[in-house]
Amino acid sequence: MEKGGEVRKEKRREEKGTEGKNEEEKKEGKKRRGELWTELRIEEWSKEDEKEGKRKEGQERRRINRRGKERRR
Repeated sequence: MEKGGEVRKEKRREEKGTEGKNEEEKKEGKKRRGELWTELRIEEWSKEDEKEGKRKEGQERRRINRRGKERRR
C-alpha cells in the first residue's frame, strides 16, 4: 500500500516537472506565483476603481446640469 502512494507521487512529480527540485526552489516558485496573482488582482482593482471614478464623475455632471436647468426655469 505504501509503495503505491510513492509511485503515484513520483509520477505526479514527473508530470509537474518538479522532480529533482529541492524545497527552497518549490517555495520560491510558490512565492513568485503568489506575487503574480497579487499583481493581477491589483490591476483588476485599479480598473474597477477607474470605472467607479468615471461613474461618479457622470453623476456629478448630471447633478450640476439638473441644477442649471432648475435655475433657467
